[in-house]
Amino acid sequence: RWRRHFTNRRLELESSLREARLKSLQYRMRPHFLFNTLNAIHSVLRRDADRAGQAILMLAENYRFLLEKSEGFLIPFLDEWSFTENYTRLEYMRFADRLEIKIEKEGDFADVLIPPLTIQPLAENAFVHGIRRLRGDGLILIRAVRQEHEIEIIVEDNGPGFESPPSETRGTLWHIRQRMEHHFPWSAFEVRNRPEGGVRSSLRFDC
Repeated sequence: RWRRHFTNRRLELESSLREARLKSLQYRMRPHFLFNTLNAIHSVLRRDADRAGQAILMLAENYRFLLEKSEGFLIPFLDEWSFTENYTRLEYMRFADRLEIKIEKEGDFADVLIPPLTIQPLAENAFVHGIRRLRGDGLILIRAVRQEHEIEIIVEDNGPGFESPPSETRGTLWHIRQRMEHHFPWSAFEVRNRPEGGVRSSLRFDC
């Protein structure tokens, strides 16, 4: 009975994994991020050509990542981290006058693998559901810590938070959870409002 249960569960996860990978790729390739970033680059081009040039290179690196690595099952953690850093810095161009970003990494991640498009969507949620809805100064924290074989990733913002628990029905959070459960059965993923305001996303798994 238990063998049948785990076999059925494995088949469900494999089916969900295929859907999650396809939906994630389709979602990432939507043009709104490209258009917004190009508009931000255009706005700083005349007054800071060097900064605009760096932004163009980061944008190119991110789309190269999407084309070459986003369809993989597992990729180097450092590739996903670099992709997330680039995305965050590009978005920062649009909110620099009212946003502070902290990106921290503690430990050796050279041998760690992770499903692509796992950390960056959490950062994007912090912008879309947090900073864009915030009238005052914003703060986004992206932190990764490795202690021996345990990895913890935290993304926080000081936005208004969720009025109701976020839905995981075939959405971004559902995609992340399904892929992590497939590759790391004992992983833990949680998204909740912070007592002081904003949202905290945390992801733990063993490498």
